[in-house]
Amino acid sequence: MLRVRRLLVENFTLFENLDIPIARGLNVFIGANDTGKTHLLKLVYSVLWALRKADEPPQRVLGGKLVRVFRPEGNKLGRLVRRWGRGEGRRGPAKARLEFEGGG
Repeated sequence: MLRVRRLLVENFTLFENLDIPIARGLNVFIGANDTGKTHLLKLVYSVLWALRKADEPPQRVLGGKLVRVFRPEGNKLGRLVRRWGRGEGRRGPAKARLEFEGGG
C-alpha cells in the first residue's frame, strides 16, 4: 500500500504555495473556517482516486474527478486556480503533487 509522505500545492484554490509533510498515523488539519482544510482533503482524495484507476492514465481521469468533487462554477477546472488580487500580475497554473514513501 502506498503511503503519502508529502503534499505540495501551488496556485490551487486558496493556496499560493504549500508544502505539508504527512506523518505516519493520524494527521490533523486545524484552522479557522474558510482557510482550505477541506480543499486539501478533497485534492488528496481526487489524486489518490485517479491513481487507482488502472485502466486509464491518471492525468486523463483526474480533471473529471476534480470537477465532480469541487463542483467549480461552470464545471471549469480553471476556476480552481488561485485568484490573485488586482495588480499582482498573472498567476501560473495550478499544481499539486503527492510524494509517496520510497519516492514518486
